[in-house]
Amino acid sequence: MIITIDGYAGGGKSTVAKQLARALGYAYFDTGAMYRSLTWFLLNNKIDLENDALLEKALEEFHFYARQKRDGQIHFFVGSQEVTEEIRKPKITELVSPLSARPLIRKKLLPLQRDFASGNHVVFEGRDMGSVVFPGADVKFFLTADIAVRAHRRLKELQEKFPEKAKSFSLPEVQKEIEERDLRDEKRKTSPLVCPKDAIVVDTSHLSIDEVTALLLSHIKTKRAHQFPKMKPFYRCVLFLAHLVFRILYRYRVYGLEHFNPGGALLAANHVSNYDPIAISIGCPEEVQFVAKESLFSRSFFRYVLSQLNAHPISGSASDKATFRKILDLLKSGKKVLVFPEGSRSFTEEIGAILPGIGLFSFLTKSAIIPVYVHGTHPVWNRARKLPKPFGKVVCVFGSPILPFAYSGMHKKEAIQELSERLFLSLKELQTWVLKGCIGTPP
Repeated sequence: MIITIDGYAGGGKSTVAKQLARALGYAYFDTGAMYRSLTWFLLNNKIDLENDALLEKALEEFHFYARQKRDGQIHFFVGSQEVTEEIRKPKITELVSPLSARPLIRKKLLPLQRDFASGNHVVFEGRDMGSVVFPGADVKFFLTADIAVRAHRRLKELQEKFPEKAKSFSLPEVQKEIEERDLRDEKRKTSPLVCPKDAIVVDTSHLSIDEVTALLLSHIKTKRAHQFPKMKPFYRCVLFLAHLVFRILYRYRVYGLEHFNPGGALLAANHVSNYDPIAISIGCPEEVQFVAKESLFSRSFFRYVLSQLNAHPISGSASDKATFRKILDLLKSGKKVLVFPEGSRSFTEEIGAILPGIGLFSFLTKSAIIPVYVHGTHPVWNRARKLPKPFGKVVCVFGSPILPFAYSGMHKKEAIQELSERLFLSLKELQTWVLKGCIGTPP
């Protein structure tokens, strides 16, 4: 899902975008960082900023990418060099605004911004995100506020950022600067600041950051609820009955649905019981696809039932070529595919090593990985039991998705290793969250 937040300076775009991304488990992309990184690149290579021919040549060599580290923060790279701190220096700030307004620059960086959206759930903020960069964004917001309020906010920001110069800032000067910037943004020839026709306009003048974020979240949740495709009648009926049985016999609970988004993704779950596929499927707001042994499809009745429940027959193990191709095809067609990255059911409730296949699937299809932790199915129906116990307590938790954004710019081998490690840590965090009593929002 792509969410854009446009608006005037001082409207609260950046702060709200970051907070919104954290609440949704999305990546936050600061488009200004891309222009700052280009400015750093040009200065570092001593390119004449007024020479279009030299600029055009330099733009061909500019390789920028962003990577989400395990701490959730976004780090920016030009080539192999991280520039996250460098691009915030005063010299960059001084030059980035006039440089970013030039048509040559914006034309070059437009496809790069769109490329970052591929396969990701991202909150983009800027001045032309919903109007030019992502005209087809899933949800668009336009933040505005009274000029006096915006000036007060900007003054406070400057005083906090530069306390040693606090006395040199004045409210009239700050307001005049904002008015001049508004005018430049609205009148520029390339990508002027406009409110997209289909954007939700939010006046933040008398709202706190938390109130604005809550308002945006309510709009997003409404939109997202209508994006999930309708389930097939048979599938929906079977899931309803299974959900009813699990609620009565196993006090079934599901958490973390705020992390669940429409579109293709890998549901990567721990595996300790025959009940796991059922416990996961009944918690999902859209249909789940999975693979099953071909022998289960030998009888016509079972073949029909399994096919209606989105089971796909495979002849060999989960590592054979047919299985690999099937999962790739399902992901590319925008389906949710359930996989057990440990390879087989565990004899204990401990989370085992993650096989590299899960990372390869995500890398090749740019699909998100949604960690899923199932708790309580092991004592009910583990590998040592022929039949399940009639009672117990089962919990299914969906964690924050691991997005392609997280391994942007990595080579395949490095990305696969990074994804495996991230998934293992995510499953362990979800396990800890459940054992501590399922308090708050799942990690």
